[in-house]
Amino acid sequence: MEKKRKETFDSENEKEMPKFIISVASKMIGMHPQTLRQYEKRGFLNPFRLGNLRLYSENDIKVLFRIKELAENGIPTLGIEKIIELEKMVKKMEKTIEELEREIFLLKERYRKEIPPLPVKIEYTSYKVEFIKDED
Repeated sequence: MEKKRKETFDSENEKEMPKFIISVASKMIGMHPQTLRQYEKRGFLNPFRLGNLRLYSENDIKVLFRIKELAENGIPTLGIEKIIELEKMVKKMEKTIEELEREIFLLKERYRKEIPPLPVKIEYTSYKVEFIKDED
């Protein structure tokens, strides 16, 4: 479900930077470390691995809080899995929409600069036609 995590980090993806060992992450969320391991097995998240050491990012913690919220509302694990998957798809689509809107804006700017205005002026005039009936 989760793709392999990038191993390089910069300021743009600071929330993806691995920071918390499993014991700290489990205390932050209020879950047993074994539960976090099970969620990893199910593909809900993919913590950074350094040998046997798991390091969780801020985004991983956010996902775990979301899973906990759904579970506390009585949603079964298969339902949680589908919800998480759909939420990831929505985020991906929102990002694609943002990128496309930016591309549209840039294309409009480019065409506005490249295509000169027409040398003619077009005017529209409205005419009203009425028929008058003769009264005899």
